[in-house]
This record gives sequence, structure tokens and C-alpha cells, in this order.
Amino acid sequence: MRRMNRRTRMAVRIISFCLCALSVTARADEEPNAAEELGMTQNVFTLGNLSIDYCERVFRFGSSPMSIVLLWHGGSGRGDDNLAQLTTPSLRPLLSYLAINRINSVVLVPQCPSSAKSWISGGERSPMMATRALVRNKAQSYRVASTNVFFAGISMGGTAAYSLLAADTPNLFHKAIVCSGAGDTSLAPAITAIVRLFNGEKDSIVDPAGGQAMADAINAAGGKAFFNLLPDHDHVSAADVAFSFLQWDWFFKPNANRLVVLVR
Repeated sequence: MRRMNRRTRMAVRIISFCLCALSVTARADEEPNAAEELGMTQNVFTLGNLSIDYCERVFRFGSSPMSIVLLWHGGSGRGDDNLAQLTTPSLRPLLSYLAINRINSVVLVPQCPSSAKSWISGGERSPMMATRALVRNKAQSYRVASTNVFFAGISMGGTAAYSLLAADTPNLFHKAIVCSGAGDTSLAPAITAIVRLFNGEKDSIVDPAGGQAMADAINAAGGKAFFNLLPDHDHVSAADVAFSFLQWDWFFKPNANRLVVLVR
């Protein structure tokens, strides 16, 4: 009888351990991924030969007009999981800003695939071309006015931004924030979007002079660009200024047209 009792107790312990392990596994399976945590949906946009993975979040507060904000990530966001791009430093501040200020908007965060070296790789089938088609599709679906379509990009997404901004005449985007990027100055005459550029003076990856040259080229071509050289910031930390609430105000509040930070 004692031996039977010991075996019974051992069996109960084993069963309890297994049930506990199953419970822990079930909870782990139920934990939200990065997109779910941010209230975003994971999607794939396809149009003809164009295709791109993207995450989206829609804010609706009443009947005021909708806006679109497209975010382009840097090199670390490249991949095929439709999640890595959500680490781009513009995203969380933007989502908080939109929620606090109750702004009707669509936030689009596409992912540059690992097979592409940059947003503009691939010619007519590049991630950039797919992004343009995605933004046009959403603008039509949500009836977004051209003056309410905005862009923000950093690093790889900041350098490729000028190709995107120059791809349509008039530009698909009304205003753009470009952080830690430099561009092809020959594109300047085709850019009609108003651009704010932010480069950290201590940036060892992208020469800040490239941002200054791009702003000068846009202005010389008759456009509007404002260059911000940030003395105490590097390639990464420049995002703290570029994607602050003060800069989002510039997108969404017509009277916030002055630069809060402007160091040349």
C-alpha cells in the first residue's frame, strides 16, 4: 500500500508539472507580437507585379478629414517578417501623438524586403514603386486630400526619400521629415513637398553635409526645405528631435509652420 501511495503521489506530481508546462506554453503562444502590441494589422499589398508587406493602424475620432502618414525605416528594419520595421524610431512617438490629439489618420509602415538593398532597388518593381501604389490606394480608399499625405523616413529611408518625393509631379506628399539621410541633389527640381531635414553633427554614418546640400538644392530649385544640424546628436539620436511632438505639430496643425529647432 505504501509503495502504491508513493507511485500515486509521483504520478500526481508529474501530471501537475506537465499541466503547468502546458499552461506556460499556452500563455506564451497568446502573447501579442509587436504589431498587435501597437494596435497595428499586418498586411500584404499587391498590384500587378508590385507587392509589399506593411503594417497599418487607423485612427478614427469623429467625422474630420483623414490623413495618411507613411513611415520608412532604416537598414535594420529590412526583412521578411513584417515586424522588424516597427522598431523605426518614428513610429511610437507618432502613434502616441495621434492618439493624444485624436487625429483621424492612417499610419502605414511598409517593410523593405531582405532581397532589396534599399527602397529604390529593383527599378519598376522596387519597394519604392510598391509603396507609391500603396499610398495612392489608401488615399483613394479613405478619400484623403493631397494636403493631408505626409512622409517620415530615417537613414536608409531618409536617403531614399528624395527619390520617392521626386517620383510624382505634383508630389504625392505634402510635407516630409527626413532624418539622418542625404540625397541625390539632381532630384531637387522635381520635389514640391515641403521638407524638414535633421542631421546629427556627430553622425559617423551619413555625412551631415549631404543633408545640407540637399536642402540647398531644393531651395535653389524653387522648393522649400529647412535644414537642421543638431550639434549634440549622432545618426541615431537625431531621431529624438526629428520625430518629437513638435515636429508632428508641423504636419497636422496649420499654424505650426515655424521651425522649433533650426541650427545651420
